[in-house]
Amino acid sequence: MHQPNDEAQHLPSRRVELLRSLRGRVIVKMERFAYFAPTSEQHTKLWQTPPAQYFSWCGGPMLITLDTGLEVRVGSDPELMSVVILVETSEAGILAVRYPLRDNADVYCVDILDSVYSNETMRAFVGKRIRTFRLLQLATKYAAYEERPREAGLVVVFEDGSELLLSHGLHDTSDDFSVITPEMIHPELCSKLTEIPLSL
Repeated sequence: MHQPNDEAQHLPSRRVELLRSLRGRVIVKMERFAYFAPTSEQHTKLWQTPPAQYFSWCGGPMLITLDTGLEVRVGSDPELMSVVILVETSEAGILAVRYPLRDNADVYCVDILDSVYSNETMRAFVGKRIRTFRLLQLATKYAAYEERPREAGLVVVFEDGSELLLSHGLHDTSDDFSVITPEMIHPELCSKLTEIPLSL
C-alpha cells in the first residue's frame, strides 16, 4: 500500500483556494532552481538538452512571482507522481517555507528571460494575466500506482488563450519536473491524460 506523503497537502487538487487567488494575477517573474548547472557534466549526461530548452527541461522546482508580490513554488513529487504547488513568500513579504529556494547554494538559478538558457516561447509568458487553471491526471496500467494521485499536469491558462504546462514528466515520461507547453507533451502520454475538474 502506498504510504501517506506530507507533500500531498500541496497537490493542486488540494490547493484550490490558492489557485483561485491566482486568477486575474499577472506573472512578473519565473525562475528555475536546477539541480545541475547547464554546463555541468551531470546535466549533460542526464538531460542532453539544447541550451534554449534548459529552462523548460532542467531538473528542479520553479518560483513564480506575481504582480502582488506573492511568490509561488511549483515542483513535482515522484512518490505522488504529481505536480505540487505552495506559497513560498506571501504578498506581505513573509516567508511561508522553512527552506527558501533562493537560500539554497546547491542549486543553479535561471530566469525565464535568460537569452541563452530559455527561449522566445517561454519568455513570452512574462507579463501575461492568468485566467484559470486545468488539472491533468495521468492514467496508469499498474495496480500499485492506482492509489497515487498522478496529478501530472497543471495547465496555466492565460487571458490571451495561451497555455503553460507545469508538468511531472509529461515531456519525456520521466519523474522530472518540467515547464512546457501542451504541444510538448510526449506522444506516448497524450491519450493517457484526463482532466480533473477544479472548482475555481
